[in-house]
Amino acid sequence: MPGGGPCPEDVSHRERRRIEIEGHDPRDELERGCRVWTRLGAFDHTKLMVVDGTWTLLGSANWDARSLRLNFELNVECYCSELGGRLEQLVRARIAKSRPVTLAQVNARPLPVKLRDGVARLFAPYL
Repeated sequence: MPGGGPCPEDVSHRERRRIEIEGHDPRDELERGCRVWTRLGAFDHTKLMVVDGTWTLLGSANWDARSLRLNFELNVECYCSELGGRLEQLVRARIAKSRPVTLAQVNARPLPVKLRDGVARLFAPYL
């Protein structure tokens, strides 16, 4: 997305409560300059990256070694400015209906939630 920080993609999460429930801590993304949003509504499992409005990677596979090796999911790579432009419009529309998550909000979570998330991260490679 144009105007982004050092992080090549923006991260969108369903809602702050879901972040806490799933144990995902967006601190790493926020500290690296990524922008993170939260929104109400249906959870979107799609992984999407659009580079320069032309190159698109779209699919359901998580972008980590374990998922790419073990899971039976699919990503599609496309080089098409028409598709890339349309997908960027859709992302912008979704972001417009979302609210930003800040590092201050993440750091303000209660200690039990932070401890639970820390323990969950230890087991993440095995889940």
